[in-house]
Amino acid sequence: VLDESYLDSELDLLEALVVPQPGYIWQDITSESTSIDIDRGMDPSRGITARPFAGTMNVKVRDPYLDALANEYVGIGTRVRLRVGSQLVYTGAVTQLATDYDATGTPVLSLKGVDGIARMNSVTMPERSAENYEDRIAGIADAAGLYFHAAEGGDVWAAPSMTALELLFATQDSEGSFVWVDRNNVLQAPAWDTNPVPVSVKRTNLVANPSFELSLSGWEAAN
Repeated sequence: VLDESYLDSELDLLEALVVPQPGYIWQDITSESTSIDIDRGMDPSRGITARPFAGTMNVKVRDPYLDALANEYVGIGTRVRLRVGSQLVYTGAVTQLATDYDATGTPVLSLKGVDGIARMNSVTMPERSAENYEDRIAGIADAAGLYFHAAEGGDVWAAPSMTALELLFATQDSEGSFVWVDRNNVLQAPAWDTNPVPVSVKRTNLVANPSFELSLSGWEAAN
């Protein structure tokens, strides 16, 4: 089933964002998926405040049309998402692909997707002078190609060159804030005095029209 919904339009699934962007054409492959596992959260043992770790989605798909060795639309950087009805549960990009074959010769695709936390860890930032918290977050998000929501906050320290993720952690410690990447792959960075109470969700029951989709537009994370 070809899903021609367009992510990032004014009527899209990004509930808090109305910034028009080029649309993506999505292929719904829920019926061919044999397993979908999502893992994301925080590490409370590091730094002044809890560190977000990269959200991952591991999927196995039995589909003759999704052979990673032959399909031009399935590759490293392909955008992936999981939604329930009109609500996104996970958004990311493919970082690992492998194909096995069952007894009938049908390709069984193993796919791993990661969210914006992993993207920030792959981008090196130049040194930054002291600046406002919101400006620092904006610079980090821009370097990693992410949308963001940030409060004004206070001033943060100057920083030498480091990865965008390391700079995010340093900024987080300087402000005493709680930051994370949400299910829309948007960097959320409230200031220390506007932090929401973190909510821990152990499991989501995906019974209301779940849909696992791959972008068929040729979009890559590096773009």
